[in-house]
Amino acid sequence: MGVIGLEVSTSQTKAVLYSPKGEQIAECIEPLTSDIAQVDWQSPRGIFLSVLRCLKKVVGFDKNPDSIQAIGLGGIWHSLLLLDDRRRPLESIRTWADLLTPEIIDTNEAQKLVPMVYRKTGCVGHGMYPFWKLYAMKEHNFDLLEKVRFISSQIEFLFQNLTGEIAVSGCTASGSGLFNLHTKKWDEELLCLLDLDLEMLPRIEEIYYVGHLKGDLAKQIGLKTGIPVTVGCPDGALNQIGSGALDEGIMTFSVGTSGALRQISAKPVMAENLSSWCYYFADEMYLVGAATHATSNLEWFMKSFHLKETDHYRLQLAASALEINEGPLFLPFLYGERAPGWRANRTGGFLSLQADHTIIHLYKAVLEGILFALYHSYLELIKVVEIPMKIRLSGGIIRSSYWRQMAADIFGRELDFSAHPNESTKGAGLLALQVSGQLGDIRNLTFSLSGTTVPDLKNHELYLQRFAHYLESYASQ
Repeated sequence: MGVIGLEVSTSQTKAVLYSPKGEQIAECIEPLTSDIAQVDWQSPRGIFLSVLRCLKKVVGFDKNPDSIQAIGLGGIWHSLLLLDDRRRPLESIRTWADLLTPEIIDTNEAQKLVPMVYRKTGCVGHGMYPFWKLYAMKEHNFDLLEKVRFISSQIEFLFQNLTGEIAVSGCTASGSGLFNLHTKKWDEELLCLLDLDLEMLPRIEEIYYVGHLKGDLAKQIGLKTGIPVTVGCPDGALNQIGSGALDEGIMTFSVGTSGALRQISAKPVMAENLSSWCYYFADEMYLVGAATHATSNLEWFMKSFHLKETDHYRLQLAASALEINEGPLFLPFLYGERAPGWRANRTGGFLSLQADHTIIHLYKAVLEGILFALYHSYLELIKVVEIPMKIRLSGGIIRSSYWRQMAADIFGRELDFSAHPNESTKGAGLLALQVSGQLGDIRNLTFSLSGTTVPDLKNHELYLQRFAHYLESYASQ
């Protein structure tokens, strides 16, 4: 007995075998090579072949693969895939990082639409959303649109190819900018603005809906024909499940390629200044949050200064000896800004750089700047949701005690964390356990934590002083 959590992220495919109690038994992680995916696009065929390889490998770890009862599917939010009349891809999958023509949102006509789209869908005016990608294509007379017969996404494509069914979860759809939060249906007024028909989009289901694994694939992978495959859920929502944060008083704080803050709400919640987003989750629950570029900035730094992954420990050890007020500030907008300002053309870099600053000072500034952007988003977020009772930290940051402590000190909050490296994949596994009847309602689960990072309040005061300078620099751009 057991299930598989399957997730295709921006940079890798993960398949994890879980016991009926949700314990990890085996995993396969396959990085997506540069010919299969970049940050802003993915090859439909390439990622599907990666999925099959990972599934086959992880099934091979089970001495009795016939006992595997279900597959929980996860993927990325805000992706767009254009299909022809036979549902064949017309181009690569455009990920959230593909902004197409970000300046289109700054036009007078687009600016008139931004508040209306936000009120209907909870999606802000930013090129990561499929609505705004399609809007830009229409405004620029994108030739390929003449051949488009169906609108899809990464998750829908994977579900269709695994099961032969065409459906999407309301949770996935809610990140498109085409899904009305209030009716929980595709918004026909927005589709009309894009010259799209309702028939071009799939039917909407809850995250618990399942299709069944196709016979030829089951044989190829080594699984039983027809086992349930969940309709698919985006990584951000799965992270909420895997972190055990389905109560309104718990906020998740993840720091990976992107950084994000998310909290469950019993109703749609919108910010007057359009700083935060709101998506449908499931069971009349909504996710309110903010997301920004995070370790993408750190990866740029490491690459630009010819540093290796093994250098992180050395750099952090040296940085921990610096005073908090030492060194330059860093604005983490090398790839534009998402939350809280949503300015795709905002630029970043080092400020107040001096000749005596070393690479250690720069490294510290990058880690700090990423967290300052997330803290800025947090301050905007708690204007529309209640201050969380608990914050759960996840992502690559949990492997660094130095960076974890910096996060706690900047936020001035205790940060709980678990040792589980892949909360979103775990969330997919927990959904698979529920739909296969091996687990009760995911909302009633209790989760054990590995530890809590407690803030140093003196350091918090010092960081607030630096954060004030950060905000001054941010406002001057």
